[in-house]
Amino acid sequence: MAIPPKSLKKGNIIVFNLSKLLTLNKGEKQEKSTEFAELYVTGTRQKFFLVAFINASLYI
Repeated sequence: MAIPPKSLKKGNIIVFNLSKLLTLNKGEKQEKSTEFAELYVTGTRQKFFLVAFINASLYI
């Protein structure tokens, strides 16, 4: 699984493609119609792993 670079800090913005089918942490799947979105890294563990998951999904 791809992980975010250690240089990521609170306030960084990650732009990811939402056209892929993302599996949510609750096991649900949701298809986004928007092409891009901005995810703000809050520095919390939950949001950090969410970023890691989304980064990994870009390489599937």
